[in-house]
Amino acid sequence: MISCCGFDCEKCPLYIASSLADPKVQKDITEKYGLDPSSSCQGCLDTLHMNSMCKMCLVRKCCTEKKIQNCGYCDKFPDCNTILPIYNTSLSSRNILTEEHNIYLKKQADN
Repeated sequence: MISCCGFDCEKCPLYIASSLADPKVQKDITEKYGLDPSSSCQGCLDTLHMNSMCKMCLVRKCCTEKKIQNCGYCDKFPDCNTILPIYNTSLSSRNILTEEHNIYLKKQADN
């Protein structure tokens, strides 16, 4: 699963801890990252289990408002100021979102 900003959820410690449903691992992760102890993550578009970090995320908010999976499905990508800080600092997110954007453009062209 790819987050709104292009992070691979399968590599996220909080997502992994939530998926394992292991209270000890989840407690360790939330303490390490300073999250609410009841935090869990089923992906950043899941509004029922949103943790404090996701509630503050402007990228997640934008994708939710536009009803898109991630920034790669936005017409403004990659020239959007909201995603720019992540795009400029995370090569893996940039690559993932660019790949997602290419899929989006292909779907647009096929319609």
